[in-house]
Amino acid sequence: MRKSEPQRLFLWVLGLSLSLLFILSTASSLLAAQQSSQSIQVVIDENYPPYSFRNSQGELQGISIDQWKLFEQKTGIKVYITGKPWNEAYESMLAGQFDVIDTISYSEQRTTLFDFTKPYATIEVPIFFQNNISGIHNADSIRGFEIAAKKGDHCIEVLNEQGITNITEFDSAEDLIQAAKDNKISIFTMGKPPALYYLYKMGIQDNFHYTDTSLYTSQFYRAVKVGNTELLNTLESGFDKISDQEMESINARWLGISSLPSFWAENFRFILFLGFVGILLLFGLFYWNRTLNRKVIQRTQEINEINCQLEYKNNLLQAIFESSPDVLVCSLDKGYCYLNFNLEHKDMMLKIFGSKIEVGMNMLEAFGNHPYAQLAQANFKQVLAGDCVAELQDVRQEENGTPLYWQMYWSPIVLKNGEVVGISSFVINISELKQTEKLLRDSEYLLLESQRVAHTGSYIMDYKTGQWHCSQTLNEILGIEESFPHTLEGYMTLIHPDWLDLVTEHFQLDKECYDFEYQIVRHENGEVRWVHGLGELEVNSEGEPLRMIGTIQDVTDHKKNEERILYLSYHDQLTGLYNRRFYEEELKRLDVVRNYPLSVMMADVNGLKLVNDSFGHEFGDQLLSKVGQVMKKACRKDDILARLGGDEFVLLLPNTDRLEAERILKRIQKLATQEEVGSIQLSISFGFETKRYSTQSIDEILKKAEDNMYKMKLFESPSMRGKAIQTIVNTLYEKNKQEEHHSHSVSELCQRIGIALNLPERDVLELKNVGLLHDIGKIGIDEKVLSNSGKLTKEEWIEIKRHPEIGYRILSTVNDMADMAIDVLAHHERWDGNGYPKGLKGNKIPLHARIIAIADAYDAMINDRSYRKPFTQEKALEELTNNAGTQFDPELVKIFIDNVVIDLSPVK
Repeated sequence: MRKSEPQRLFLWVLGLSLSLLFILSTASSLLAAQQSSQSIQVVIDENYPPYSFRNSQGELQGISIDQWKLFEQKTGIKVYITGKPWNEAYESMLAGQFDVIDTISYSEQRTTLFDFTKPYATIEVPIFFQNNISGIHNADSIRGFEIAAKKGDHCIEVLNEQGITNITEFDSAEDLIQAAKDNKISIFTMGKPPALYYLYKMGIQDNFHYTDTSLYTSQFYRAVKVGNTELLNTLESGFDKISDQEMESINARWLGISSLPSFWAENFRFILFLGFVGILLLFGLFYWNRTLNRKVIQRTQEINEINCQLEYKNNLLQAIFESSPDVLVCSLDKGYCYLNFNLEHKDMMLKIFGSKIEVGMNMLEAFGNHPYAQLAQANFKQVLAGDCVAELQDVRQEENGTPLYWQMYWSPIVLKNGEVVGISSFVINISELKQTEKLLRDSEYLLLESQRVAHTGSYIMDYKTGQWHCSQTLNEILGIEESFPHTLEGYMTLIHPDWLDLVTEHFQLDKECYDFEYQIVRHENGEVRWVHGLGELEVNSEGEPLRMIGTIQDVTDHKKNEERILYLSYHDQLTGLYNRRFYEEELKRLDVVRNYPLSVMMADVNGLKLVNDSFGHEFGDQLLSKVGQVMKKACRKDDILARLGGDEFVLLLPNTDRLEAERILKRIQKLATQEEVGSIQLSISFGFETKRYSTQSIDEILKKAEDNMYKMKLFESPSMRGKAIQTIVNTLYEKNKQEEHHSHSVSELCQRIGIALNLPERDVLELKNVGLLHDIGKIGIDEKVLSNSGKLTKEEWIEIKRHPEIGYRILSTVNDMADMAIDVLAHHERWDGNGYPKGLKGNKIPLHARIIAIADAYDAMINDRSYRKPFTQEKALEELTNNAGTQFDPELVKIFIDNVVIDLSPVK
């Protein structure tokens, strides 16, 4: 059956609709799937209730947060919201850290940075001020005040556009209201919702009023980076999906109000029209009444204007009083009762006198029993008589005793007819000024004292008068009194003649400053002193000199130290001769043709180490000093004598040939033979070489001179050391006669033991000699320790145990005594290893040392000592037998007892 034309058309439309529906459904699913995989990073002001702020757990909440949550449900797009202080949120958005910024106000400047959505909230931004301030109603009325605002808020731009720049910025609205609570600010501007929220939260809502006319009206937007049209469209379409009822529900939750009922909303324009018509009717009914009262109203306006002017002037005067933190203002009637006062005066009366004053209170009663009350009453009577009184008072605070200084001015309040009706008072707190004056006085005192300690005086010279004024310290430096002519001519008489021309040159007017040292002659005693002058010339705009300001310091001691340092840098501290540094520089200077022939003589003191080890380094220093004196005495005027270090000296002889150098050498040797230090005769080895031509190397000349000196030392040094050792032994015997007897006895016993052991004759002779020298190291021990008759202390025992090492060092300086030195070192070792200094044991102890140990102990036991009586021979032998195998070699003890003790007749 054929379908009719309308049926076919219906079916075609139905099919097309179903197809479109399927396509739209598929597209919507794909779009939803795509959006569900998207996310948006949002940054928002975390401190703007009720739109966005944190709860007690620190979580974000508010109208904007709920709207974003509903947006997330409607679009399927994940939204991540980050709350920050507004300034940080704004900077983070500019840095590209977020996709969207919320709770932002619109401005032309920001359109270059962001694209904005439609506004979703309107915010009134009034001016808030403390309720004790009047006359605040618009931006003009807050000029001159300090205004507080939230950092980064649009209100700062609005204030700046109106020429108001005295703005204190806070990180958040809560911080700002907290400052208001702490009385740190008195006027601020911000959005009304967060301001009222925190004012009520902190319980200070009654302390602040706000203007009935807003500074401006702002709207909240959401914004994206300029050019991000796709995201902007997503935001617009997403929030459009939220119905008005849903928005109203969110607002009702946080604002506590609901929107108009739907009936009133739908018919609002009609109702508004009816209201307007009603107002016109009412206006017509009452127009006649207003016409009749026009003159009354006009007069009332004039009165109001006068009252406003009076109120403005009163507020202005009060603001002036209150804006001066260091000025206390009050006025009294003729009965001394308060008519007015500022807060500073009120605080001062409470702080110092403990009185909480009010208008109408008697000021003298407020002073109480304070001593100032009587003086104040006398001042009041004088002022009421028509006089003005000014005084400086020192009032001490009772809390910490810190003095407060007040400059007080009392004046009569006089009417045009001349009648005195009261007293006005202006009191300025000048405590800081007084403290500053004290600091200046203290600073001046410290400056003068520091100049005195540093021997520095200051002066000012006036070029117009030719006079100069100076500190007392400078008078003392120059040795003058105040009566001395303080003129340029007078000062020039104090300059040392050698420096007069230089000082005159430095005082020329073309020099702007000077810095130099010179000498003066003190006026009072003629003493020559070094001074260091510093000065700076002051000139006027035409370049003409006005005055010289400067200091003069006495640097005499400093100059002496410099000279001493310079002397020590080129001289040997011990001998006073030139040192190596000076010698090396002089050698370069003298090594020129005009000084040829140039002879170089090297000298070395023989046996210095032996002397140091035997008699101490102080004795060795005396020996070196004596050598220096002898050589210097034999030198000519132009000769250069230097100590190179240790025991080495060098003599540079310009224009001196070998023959003349030989004569100088013999002169030195002759003088040396005539000198002794203690009982030690001077022994010096010399060697020299002469440079005759420039082609000769000075280094080769020095080497040859040194080689020649060492050749002589090979012959002279051993002889000197042998003599020195004999001198050391004699010195030891002179210090302790008992030691001489002991040494000879030990020497004889060692000889007998050597014979008993059938040792070769050479070894027996060496045993005899080492026995004689075994205690030579005692020369280095303090004589008080050696002669101590009581028990040795721990420190004295440590000192006495050093003598084997000292003896070893003395004998080892002589080549043919090296073996004896080892025996002396070990003669206090024990067979069991508990001896000293090395703790050798058994046969590791040299044979001669073991023999010396037995002979030394035996002789010590059988002879008288200061700390005990002598042992009998039987007792001494018993002690040797008991200690055989521990202290002594047991075999040697047996030989000593069996073969030596039985026959102690003198050995030939």
